[in-house]
Amino acid sequence: MESDYEFGYGKEIEALHYAGVQYLVVGGAAMWFHRHPRTTDDLDIIPNLEDENLTKLVDVFRKLNYKPKLIHITLDDFKDPKKRAQWINEKYMKAFCLINDTNKPATKVDLLISTPLNFKEAYNRRRIERLSSGVEVPVASLEDMLVLKKHAGRAIDLPDILVLEKFILRRKDD
Repeated sequence: MESDYEFGYGKEIEALHYAGVQYLVVGGAAMWFHRHPRTTDDLDIIPNLEDENLTKLVDVFRKLNYKPKLIHITLDDFKDPKKRAQWINEKYMKAFCLINDTNKPATKVDLLISTPLNFKEAYNRRRIERLSSGVEVPVASLEDMLVLKKHAGRAIDLPDILVLEKFILRRKDD
C-alpha cells in the first residue's frame, strides 16, 4: 500500500531508510499502516540493536535535531548495551524517548529497548508499506503487534488489541 504518513514522521522514516537503518514501526503508527487509523503523538520503533545499526540510527536522529527527553542522558548513550541494560533493570525503562523541539509542534520518537520479540524473527515477518515518496516502511506484523500490545499491559492498548485480534481472525477466514 502506498501511504501518506499523516502523523508528520515521513521525514524520519525517509532518513532511516536512506541511512540503511534496520527497524520496525510499531505502536499507533503501525496501527495506521495496518489500516486502522487512529491518533498518536509519537513514532514508536524497535531498532535492530547491533552496533553498526545503532551508529546509523543515532546519526540519523542527531542530524534531525532529536535529543533524549532525559537531560542527563546523551544520544550516544543509547548505543551502549551496558547502559541500556541498566536502564531496563534499574529504571524499568522500556523505551528511549527522543524529542525534537525545533519542530512545531515538537515531535517525539520512542526507541523500544525492551520487548518480548526477537528482532531478527520479527523483522523477517514484517509487512512492507510505502510512503507516497516510494520509501519502504518496515511495519511489525499483526501478530507481533498483538504480542507487543498484550505485553505492555496498558488499558490504553485494549482497543488496539481487539482490533488486531479481529484483523488476524478475518485474515485467517480469507
